Amino acid sequence: MVVLSLFDGPSTGLAALKDAGIKVDKYFASEIDPHAIKVSAKNHPEVVQVGSVEDLFYKDGCLFTGKWDADTRSYRDVQFIYNGVIDLLIGGSPCQGFSKSGKNLGFDDPRSRLFWHYARIMYEVGPKWFLLENVKMKKEWRDIISEELNIEPILLNSSLLSAQNRERYYWANWKITPPADRGIVLAEVLQDQVDRSLRVPNIRPYVIRRRGVKHVRPCAIRGRYNSEGVTEQRLEVREDVKANAVTTVSKDSLVMVSETVRRYSITELERLQTLPDGYTEGVSETQRRKMIGNGWTMKMISEIFSQMC
Repeated sequence: MVVLSLFDGPSTGLAALKDAGIKVDKYFASEIDPHAIKVSAKNHPEVVQVGSVEDLFYKDGCLFTGKWDADTRSYRDVQFIYNGVIDLLIGGSPCQGFSKSGKNLGFDDPRSRLFWHYARIMYEVGPKWFLLENVKMKKEWRDIISEELNIEPILLNSSLLSAQNRERYYWANWKITPPADRGIVLAEVLQDQVDRSLRVPNIRPYVIRRRGVKHVRPCAIRGRYNSEGVTEQRLEVREDVKANAVTTVSKDSLVMVSETVRRYSITELERLQTLPDGYTEGVSETQRRKMIGNGWTMKMISEIFSQMC
């Protein structure tokens, strides 16, 4: 199988294909973040990086990269990459414009407009299979994507296969059936010992104990209006056993262990995204948190790939 992955990140897509037992002959990755590329190379040295999605095009059975010239309406500085069929096109176009945690700019956000490059390349390539992932969003934006791809998405929650609540839409040209709930809870992915620097200061949580047993609760710090109409930061605790969705903002997904409120460790974040421990090693902690928060839940993508026919 030949795969083209757009917005590839640290090649979680390839990790998922391997996890699903699918043989990959060539894997081309379009990614511009040098930190994600470094992690990809560490885990999958066979990946071929092809640069920005904006410069990528497929014509007459060949994959090229080049700079689009709006005046001549043609590409310049063209470089040949590959001659042959591309079987699978995958990608999770940047979601910040669609996310409720963002500014709700939708397609007016430049990052969200990168979806159109996914659609363009999809029609240029004509792959046997394609998969697009994105956040839960307004119906009007979802409908635009569905109309362009000529397919309706399925909404799946990573909580079925992980200890994290993470609802995402998946557009695929094969039937996707939701997987069975594996019943994974947050306590299963937490480390026994973590660095004290992960503790969140100036938070006075209530104590959750019963019969002397240590309890774990997912939580977050949210900005809420008080009775005087002033925004203040409040600790909000979930009553279930799943973490909030992992994002690039640490306070969106915290954990309370007995009296202590803290951030997740890098290893715990990798586990919440069902990545192998240490998958994102090789770059700074800041960059690791960023790529994990922006990334895919690997086991969910693996499950989706396993249903390709």
